[in-house]
Amino acid sequence: MKTRRFISLLCTALLLSGCSLFSAGSSVSRITLGSSLEIDNTDENRVLLSNTDALAADGMYYASWGLGSKSPFTDTDGKTVELYDARLHLLLGEYENSGEAQSNMESWLASGRTEYDVLTDEEFLCGGRTYTKLTYRFRAENSPYTNGVSVFGVSGSSAVCIELTCRETFPDDPAAALTSFLNSCTYLEEP
Repeated sequence: MKTRRFISLLCTALLLSGCSLFSAGSSVSRITLGSSLEIDNTDENRVLLSNTDALAADGMYYASWGLGSKSPFTDTDGKTVELYDARLHLLLGEYENSGEAQSNMESWLASGRTEYDVLTDEEFLCGGRTYTKLTYRFRAENSPYTNGVSVFGVSGSSAVCIELTCRETFPDDPAAALTSFLNSCTYLEEP
């Protein structure tokens, strides 16, 4: 149980922090996460930044993309980094059964509801699947990202959390950008 809690906290922290785990620039046209999700990665508006299965033994998978333009940002340590106008983070957990997937998804959703200033919290239908969608503003004044939209859902014995975090410079509608990404996802198991 401690391991599951640690992994859940680690993945949530990773997801919320916007960490990149490897260099950008991959030209992979299709990405498969675990055994339950495939993503069409041909949209030129998204740059794959990270795709890791480092926690695959525990059924956890993570990928992230950059959207828009890159510009310099100086962090609280004085280090200047290049940040995209928006970052898209995907966390997928595969579990023994649908009840376990639902429980983990609800845990991630509860975390999202407490970490952000939530503007809307609603059911959202996309691609024949139902998600819970949050739109929000960031509370942290030192965050380079100001707002975002996230969806949380379950498909069979898998849970997913997908977040699009945006800087003020992001020129597109965050909800439309997230919907476009969701339409590129194919679940490989039945809901």
